[in-house]
Amino acid sequence: MPRERMEKRMSKRMKRVGRRLLGLLLAVSAVLLLLRFGGGGRMDGLARAVGESEALVTALLEAELGRHGASGPAEQLTGLSALVVRQSAVLRGGRDGLWTLPQALASAKGLTRTDEIFITRAEDGNQTEEEQPIPDEPGTVDTVERTLVPVATQSYASANGVYIYNRTDYDLDVASLMAEKLTQTIGEEEPQVLIIHTHGSEAYNPTAEDAYVASDPSRTTDTRYNMVRVGEELTGVLEAAGIGVLHDTTLYDYPSYNESYANSMKGIEEALAAYPTIRIVLDLHRDALIGSSGTVYKAVTEVDGEKTAQVLLVVGSDAGGQEHPNWRENLKLAIRIQEELGDRYPTLARPMTLRTSRFNQQATTGSLLVEIGCNGNTLTEALRAVRYFGDALAAVLKEIQT
Repeated sequence: MPRERMEKRMSKRMKRVGRRLLGLLLAVSAVLLLLRFGGGGRMDGLARAVGESEALVTALLEAELGRHGASGPAEQLTGLSALVVRQSAVLRGGRDGLWTLPQALASAKGLTRTDEIFITRAEDGNQTEEEQPIPDEPGTVDTVERTLVPVATQSYASANGVYIYNRTDYDLDVASLMAEKLTQTIGEEEPQVLIIHTHGSEAYNPTAEDAYVASDPSRTTDTRYNMVRVGEELTGVLEAAGIGVLHDTTLYDYPSYNESYANSMKGIEEALAAYPTIRIVLDLHRDALIGSSGTVYKAVTEVDGEKTAQVLLVVGSDAGGQEHPNWRENLKLAIRIQEELGDRYPTLARPMTLRTSRFNQQATTGSLLVEIGCNGNTLTEALRAVRYFGDALAAVLKEIQT
C-alpha cells in the first residue's frame, strides 16, 4: 500500500477513535451528573422510563437508517434518551453492531440485560446473537413492524435510488460504480448458482401454521422451517427462469455456531472444485432486530397487498486487512441487483451494507450475503420476499448470461 494512502487511512482511523472516545466520555459524564444531583429515586425512575421508551427504540432504528431530520423521533427526545440516540453512531461503531445504554448506567443501578436498549445484527460470522427464547408451544412472539427505507442521503453513499451503508473507511462513488460494466458473467451450463447457508438453522417467528422445535433460540435444525426452506424457494424461482442451481442444504452452524463460516468456506471450495460452471454464490441468512425489554422488530413491507419481509444485501471487503482483491466486483453486482429490486418492488430492499469482514466472498466473484427478513418475520413473509428477490435476481443474471 502506498505510504500516502496508508497515512490517510491511519489519520481517518485516529479521528474516528477520537470521536468515539469523546462520545463515550460525554455519555458517562452525563450519567455521573445525574447520579450526583438527581437522587437515587429519580435515577431509578429515569432508568425505567428509558428502558420502556418506545420513542427511544424508534429513534435508534431511525438513526440506523440515517434519519436525523428536525422532526424525527430523535429530536423529540430529551435527557438521557436524547444522549443515547445522539451518541448511537459512536456506540455502534465501538461495539460493531450492538447498541446499548452506557455501561455506567447499568452498573450504577443494577439494570438487568433486558432493561438495556440493544439491537443485534446477524451479519457477522464472529458475532453471537442475543435473542429471545422461542415459545415451547406454537404461537407468535409480539413484534413491532418497521419498513426500513431511507428518507435522506445522510449516512449513506447513494446514487439513483441505491443506498449503501458504508461501514468501511473507503470512499464510495456509487454513480461511478453503477456506470461501470459488470465483469461478472454466467453461462448456460449447469449449475451456474450455488446457494449455501452459513447459518442454516436460523429461523423465523413461529406461527400455528409454521411451528417448529427450537434447537437454540430463534433457530431450528428442522429444514422445513429454517433457511434451507428459504433456499429451496429461491432454487425453484431461478430454475423456473432457466438458471441452473446447486443448493447446499448442509447446516454449517450446527452443532458449532462459532465454526460456521470456516465450515461453509470448505463447502464453497468443494462446490467450486466439483462444479467449475458455478459463477454466483449466494449465502442466505435472516437478520435479527431486538429492542428494549425483548421487543422484537420485523422489517416488513407490502407487495401486492401482502405483508412481505424486507431483503438486505451485505457485501464484504478487504477493509479489515484480509485479502479480498475483487470485492468491488461483488459490490457492482449487488448494486445492479439493488437497482432491479428498487425498480420492481420499491420498498422490498433495505439499504445494502458494505462491511469490513469478507464473509467468505473472497472465494469467487459473484459472491453475496443475502438477509431475507428478520427473526421477527414469519416464514410466510420470508418466502414471499425470496420469491420477489429471485425474480429480480433472475432478470439481472439473464442480462449477464453469455
